Amino acid sequence: MALLFATGFETNSDLAKYFDAGDFRYSTVSSPRRNGNYALRGVFLGGDIAKRIPGGVSTAISGIAFYAASLPNDLYFLGFANSANNMNVELRITTLGRLYVSIRQGAAYYYTNIYITTGNWYYAEMKAYCATSGGYVIVRLNGVEILNVSGINTAYSSGNPNIERVRIFGNEHFYFDDWYICDNSGTKNNDFLGDIKVLSYTPTRDGSHIDFSPVGAASNYQAVNETLQNSDTNYVTQSGIGMYDLYGFTAPSISGSLLGIQQTVTARKDDSGTRFIKLIGSYGSNSAESSSISLLDTYRTYFNIYESRIGTSEDWSFNDLNSAEFGFKIVES
Repeated sequence: MALLFATGFETNSDLAKYFDAGDFRYSTVSSPRRNGNYALRGVFLGGDIAKRIPGGVSTAISGIAFYAASLPNDLYFLGFANSANNMNVELRITTLGRLYVSIRQGAAYYYTNIYITTGNWYYAEMKAYCATSGGYVIVRLNGVEILNVSGINTAYSSGNPNIERVRIFGNEHFYFDDWYICDNSGTKNNDFLGDIKVLSYTPTRDGSHIDFSPVGAASNYQAVNETLQNSDTNYVTQSGIGMYDLYGFTAPSISGSLLGIQQTVTARKDDSGTRFIKLIGSYGSNSAESSSISLLDTYRTYFNIYESRIGTSEDWSFNDLNSAEFGFKIVES
């Protein structure tokens, strides 16, 4: 698998449930936004938001849309860090709008000739191989390469070179949308994806199998179809091992390439002991499931990515959403 994570900041306003670390005073806002209903806004004198790559990777690719209302500070807005949270590579912007890269937390700088202007959306992508020798970093803006530096030391620590955290940072004048993270493994989504959009859809009907009971809604899909997760206002519940729900969706009336589907489920347990679930998907007679997830007492958001049509190596189409079903299953361990 090469596509590791994607978000349009549409599905969870409580960032602590969604990301692995960071300053959770960041907020989802409806304006300015690039796509969908929301964008992510930075915070005054704040920290960053991080998405962890378990085990780390030597090569990472990440793209994100950004919007600067003003540029009062020189800051990084996209970075690749090791497991100790030391930055290997940072994509930064000056107060004049010039884009540049910082290596190993300021050990070296590489400047582009590109200046962005405030009040506009841009799409930045960065790819880096982090190693003490032979490292490289490539930056694209709106699909055009603006920096390519190779044969350099891109590892903050020789004993800990891998990228394990992808971080974004913005002050209160900075906004983000349409973020993806990949590595260079597999046969799909293993390089720059280009200027993409991350679209979010919620269930529109109960699927072919329903075991859970709805709370606060008339049907199961209505208990889980809110755009922003609403804690215990409505939800579905069940306790039996092997019980599962599947939900149906409606394909949007749009064209273009569908690079993958990321299933997103927010869940918790409400009893003592351990509880496990798997995220599941089906298409036709084919099915797939995630690894087991140990639930917490508090809500947390979990993900599973399907880069190809389930049970095949074929690319998804948007019309497939009319037939695919996604849900979750209680498992013993």
